[in-house]
Amino acid sequence: MKAKHSINLHKGLTFVFILALMAIYQNYNLGAWVYLALHGTYGILWLLKDQLYPDKKWE
Repeated sequence: MKAKHSINLHKGLTFVFILALMAIYQNYNLGAWVYLALHGTYGILWLLKDQLYPDKKWE
């Protein structure tokens, strides 16, 4: 397994993980939504970047 696969898995699951934590702790305040939006968007954009412009060093 390449290192990029574990990094992509971690960044891709961030949105789901934070959403699960929000559900488990019943925390749906504005701060939790902002945290989810910032980190979830970052993870999705990271995966999109990896598909469109893969880094040759990780191949």
